[in-house]
Order: sequence, then structure tokens, then C-alpha cells
Amino acid sequence: AQEAGFRPCLRCRPESAPFCPAWNGTRTAVARALREKQARAINRSSPLLAGLASSRPTLVAGSTWPADEAVLFAAWPPTEGQSTSASAASPRLVIAPHEPTSAHCASIESWALRKSLRVSRLSRIESQSIDGDPDVIVVDRIGVLGELYALADMAFVGGGFHSAGLHSVIEPAAFGVPVVFGPQYAMSREAGLLIAAGGAHALADAEGLRTQFRVWLADSARRQFEGEAARAVVERERGATERSVRVLERLVQVSDRPNL
Repeated sequence: AQEAGFRPCLRCRPESAPFCPAWNGTRTAVARALREKQARAINRSSPLLAGLASSRPTLVAGSTWPADEAVLFAAWPPTEGQSTSASAASPRLVIAPHEPTSAHCASIESWALRKSLRVSRLSRIESQSIDGDPDVIVVDRIGVLGELYALADMAFVGGGFHSAGLHSVIEPAAFGVPVVFGPQYAMSREAGLLIAAGGAHALADAEGLRTQFRVWLADSARRQFEGEAARAVVERERGATERSVRVLERLVQVSDRPNL
């Protein structure tokens, strides 16, 4: 059943821990279907995306925890220490912490300033209170990450360096964006599929991240190829998800029938 695209339940996978993605098939299938639908419906000329448009290569780091940021920040900017041509655009970072509290956002800003990077919060950009193109944009509100992945040339998904485990890799992959994350992805079936297809990389440390970022920045064709590999996984899995949802809908209809 799992090979056909359906999610395992306790009857066929009794070793599945309660409330993990493998166990909670209904929530996992429906949530993924909604994320894929959202990615297909994104309006790239929306005020949010238009206001953040840039010709610079962009890394969108989503749902990050401090443990993820410690590794990511040690690798950023990846061009640090490299000799680059004057015409080469420096990369920028759009980071959406999992918990965008004022204190958390302030800690990210402090790191950027120590690195001599221009930094701004998303709320300031939206209020048009800054000029120029910041090197680091801190997303200080929730509910927009799925849209912000449309800006990405490459993506870092948080949770892979945190005990909570990896967050959704489907959202950036649906936009054709290659993905990196930390080593703690065992509970994410989608992460394993992306790695197998060549659309994602699980990396253990800052040096691995820095190297991968440099590869993508130096070779846009390879970056796009890996992004399309990631998108192909989403397209392939979409059929399985839709079949799962149809089965769930039928089961719900049956359970709603009055007992005669």
C-alpha cells in the first residue's frame, strides 16, 4: 500500500509511533495536498513578492530553529573569502524562523550586523521604510513562507539540526527549487525521495552547506537541473496524494452514514 502511495496505519505498520507522519496518515496526506495546491496558485506579481524581487541569487531558509541557524550562519555568506568578479551578484538570504519572536529576529539581525551584512525585517520592507536591497531579510511574521519560496534559487529547510525533526521540504520542491537540510530527516519520507532523485542534499555541518551553496552559485545549470528533479518528485507524488485523499473522502462518507 505504501509503495502505491498510501500512508501506513497502525494495522499494517504497528511499529509506527503515534502522531508521527507515518502514523497520522490523514493529516499528512491532506496537508501535503494543500501545500502543493498553494504552490501552483502563487501569484508571483503579488505585492509581497513584487516588493522583494531581486536579480541576486536568493537562498530562502524556512522554519529555522536556533540550532539550524548556528550551522547556517557559519556557512553564510558562502562567497566569504572567495575572489569573485566585480559583475557577480552577491547572494542574499531570506530567513523565516520557526518562531519569529522579536527576540529571535533581533538575534538574527545581530548576527548579520556582526558580518557587516545589510539586514532588514520583512515588516519594514512592506512599510517601505528602507531603501536598497538588503543582504538579509528576516521574516518577522507567520503565514507567508509558502509564498516566499517562489523567490528562491535554493532553499534551506529547518529542523534537520534540531531534535524536533525536519519541516516541510515539499513547499520549496514544488517551486522547482533544490533543497538542503541537516541530517535529522529520518521521519520525512519526502526528504528521502528528494535525495534519491538528486533534488536535495542532507548535510552534516557548515562546511558541507558552504560547499553546496558555492556549487549552486557557480553553476546555475546544475542548480536548475536539481530544482527540476525536486519538482518532478512533487509531480509524481501528487498522484499518490490525490489517490490517498479520494480514499479518505470515501472512508469519511462511509463513517458519516447513520447506523441502520
